[in-house]
Amino acid sequence: METISQPARRRRQRAPFDADCLEEIASELRVPLCEEPYQVRGSKVYRLQVPSAELGIEVKIVLWPSLARVDVYAGSVSIVFKDVSNVEILPGIEVLFHRAGGGHLFVTAAGGVATVSGRTAVEGKPASA
Repeated sequence: METISQPARRRRQRAPFDADCLEEIASELRVPLCEEPYQVRGSKVYRLQVPSAELGIEVKIVLWPSLARVDVYAGSVSIVFKDVSNVEILPGIEVLFHRAGGGHLFVTAAGGVATVSGRTAVEGKPASA
């Protein structure tokens, strides 16, 4: 597996989830962006390895921009987060992957990962069931 970049210094608050935002995600998580040795339908797949001192392991994050998908592997736990429409970078805090139909995947530079599924309240309106 070849390292294709070192963390960049650029920051963007919110961006579409595509190949153009991957450097900024890697920069916020303070890890290199690596290209996986395989592709899906001719499109590149990327990997981040985020150390987690709390878990004592590296959290592996696989980014599939062409599939609008992010996979997270932390020990024996796996998360497959599909239909990702955009990414929000909160400098010094975390990266949020937003799902088009509602829901979020949170990843921190410390290797913390959490998800919220379903619809969320928008513009002061309660979430619908």
